[in-house]
Amino acid sequence: MSAAGRLAERSQEENWLPILELAVEEVFEIMLGCRVKPAAQCEQKPTAEFTAMVGMAGSPCGILTVCCDAKTARQVAKCRLGTQPTPKNR
Repeated sequence: MSAAGRLAERSQEENWLPILELAVEEVFEIMLGCRVKPAAQCEQKPTAEFTAMVGMAGSPCGILTVCCDAKTARQVAKCRLGTQPTPKNR
């Protein structure tokens, strides 16, 4: 790919990033009743115990992967279901 092609591709990615971030924020607020914000990238790769894949259809078509630790996964499930996990499942 030429330098101009890579620049155009990167420009398109930069245009979509704020839209995707807003969409994630809106979905978490609607479905979980909580607010989320993008985290700063770190050099160390985070360890993920749970992974969810969310499909997107329409103009921005693709798959978004969300990774989190067990504590965060429990909190998301609690918010979504409106219940506390039982001690047996913790």
